[in-house]
Amino acid sequence: MKTFRILSLAVIAAMLMTFVSCLDSGNNTSTGTVYGVVDYNDSFKKVVYGLDGGVYYVPTIVNDASLQSGDCVGVYGTIDYGSAENANASVNGYYVMVASQYEKYTSYYATSFMPSDTTSVQTGEMPIIATSSLGSGTYIKGHLFLALQFANIKSDQKNSFSLSYNLSKVNTENGSRVYDIYVRAKKVEDGSKSASSAYLTVPFEMNNFFTQATAVEKGLGNTAINVRLNYISALNSDSTKAIWTKSDVYSYTISSSK
Repeated sequence: MKTFRILSLAVIAAMLMTFVSCLDSGNNTSTGTVYGVVDYNDSFKKVVYGLDGGVYYVPTIVNDASLQSGDCVGVYGTIDYGSAENANASVNGYYVMVASQYEKYTSYYATSFMPSDTTSVQTGEMPIIATSSLGSGTYIKGHLFLALQFANIKSDQKNSFSLSYNLSKVNTENGSRVYDIYVRAKKVEDGSKSASSAYLTVPFEMNNFFTQATAVEKGLGNTAINVRLNYISALNSDSTKAIWTKSDVYSYTISSSK
């Protein structure tokens, strides 16, 4: 079982992300991608709370009126650690990041309703051949970010995603309580481009799940929420039944502030 900590909204971490540093060339800059949630900090500045625990002030996002608190984004850009605007980053509580491009992601609400027959195949069902791991760097501001890989998908097709769970049904494994969550994907409209293997970044609104699970586990004297991801990885030969795959169990340590 792998142990991680749920990112506390009050903590500004060391701000490490998927950046490529240019320190060797004499430039104190880093370029890379941040995934996170738009929100307002204590000074009422619109910032991006990154999955890495960092906080980023991105001028183009600040000026984009269509991006509001709670929106999930991916931002590719550069941080100049030596710039005057980042000289007091530890005091300001954020780094200024200049974005080359950014994207808003649709966030899907997780539901506590579980279908009675999980083996039935939905119209347009898309098997997921791989997923990102749960745990560190996946949950922030009530949103769980998953990277889902598909074998044949068109970049312009329209898709729909769902995530469900049942808080009252908890498995016990090796003495630990484990919550199973189920993710599914389906194509709702075909595209015109060539199909290929690709990863899609998909956020899910999971605040209710973690809030309720935290209350339950704390009440039992536990200090972690153990979660396992289930996903349809294939269909049977005549595409009438779904074949499910389970991930490892990951343990999210409950913050003492919760």
